[in-house]
Amino acid sequence: MRPNGKGGRLDARNRDSGGESAYTGRRKRGCHMNGFLHGLTGVLIAAVAIVLVLGVVNMMRGASPNRSQTLMRWRVLLQFAAIIVMMTALYFANRH
Repeated sequence: MRPNGKGGRLDARNRDSGGESAYTGRRKRGCHMNGFLHGLTGVLIAAVAIVLVLGVVNMMRGASPNRSQTLMRWRVLLQFAAIIVMMTALYFANRH
């Protein structure tokens, strides 16, 4: 048994409720949103890494400086989007 946060204990049938409230049987708000935001964060971080590698490779080859600059701008925008998504996920994860 584990504490339920209200001073009492949950019985065994409510131990693993799969995101449901032990007392109301309703799903907690934000469960699906958190999963979506966590997945989107991973996609954005991967996109940032790909654009970063492409920009560095472009600079090392001595190719067009304009293309390298464009890739670095995309990296900054993707990093900004990733931070916004992570902050939103943290906000929804900490709401009660």
